[in-house]
Amino acid sequence: MGCASMFTPTLDRQKNVRTFVAMMVKKYNFNQKELLNLFQQVKIQPRTLTNIQHPYEEQPWYIYRNHLITPRRINDGLHYWQQHATVLQYAQNKYGIPASIIVAIIGIESNYGQTQFQYRTFDALATLSFCYPKRAPFFKQELEEYLLLIQKLNVDPLSIYGSYAGAIGPAQFMPSTYRRFAVSYKPAQTPDIINNHNDAIVSVANFLKQQGWQAHRFIAVRAKITNNTTITSQKQTIAQFAKHGIIAPKKIARKNWALFIPLQEKNSFEYWLGLNNFMVLMRYNSNINYAMAVYSLSSQLISANHPKAAKLNINFSQ
Repeated sequence: MGCASMFTPTLDRQKNVRTFVAMMVKKYNFNQKELLNLFQQVKIQPRTLTNIQHPYEEQPWYIYRNHLITPRRINDGLHYWQQHATVLQYAQNKYGIPASIIVAIIGIESNYGQTQFQYRTFDALATLSFCYPKRAPFFKQELEEYLLLIQKLNVDPLSIYGSYAGAIGPAQFMPSTYRRFAVSYKPAQTPDIINNHNDAIVSVANFLKQQGWQAHRFIAVRAKITNNTTITSQKQTIAQFAKHGIIAPKKIARKNWALFIPLQEKNSFEYWLGLNNFMVLMRYNSNINYAMAVYSLSSQLISANHPKAAKLNINFSQ
């Protein structure tokens, strides 16, 4: 698996780890002895290496959807929405992100913060940085960002737990995303998106806004297929798709860019077009199934919650 320490007790003696430590010392004035001691405590995670190569998003849409979007997740989402109605309304008003989308993301990422993550974040990032050559540059950058983050937060780097890929908190931000996009609900406070759901909510909204979310625009629409079609690119304008027999509803402007999305059902396919905001969701997680799950859960939360709109003072527009 590209990691000598799968068969040795510690990472601190590996040349590439020592090179990384030397970089952190030179670039950020970290203490060399403390960093090497930290790496000596790393526990390599074989399951991390397995999961990163076979993510659940690879499942066919109908399996992935049925796993994530369940009556319980919808009911829990309604409770979460009601519990955090004030901050969700604030995030929607300030950033233009529908409350339903924020709730859906946190619901899929961490089951509304209920998931008990099993991986120490430092272990996960170190394993992927030094035992998974295919994506080592990306994860070394995230490991660098993580060390800078915990230095700012002044916490023990071995105390934080997250996903097998190193994402943390209810919103499952990677360390670089945390450092760049996390914001605090209360002004002039350091964002805490690990323990504070209010900060996690507004940080999700800030991320999507910064990635180009357009308020009050469609996310995805069903497409009508008029003939057997072949397309040269999965991303085209609505007008270009129409020439290939992929037709969007008339309410969608022909100049809009869209992503063609074939969704595998058990015995057939559904065809959708993902618009700008769908592509923004894919910047949170680049898998089409993930973005469609967020959109689908969001839509079901709206349908289930609509009778409570007046009580919660929530604008349900998407």
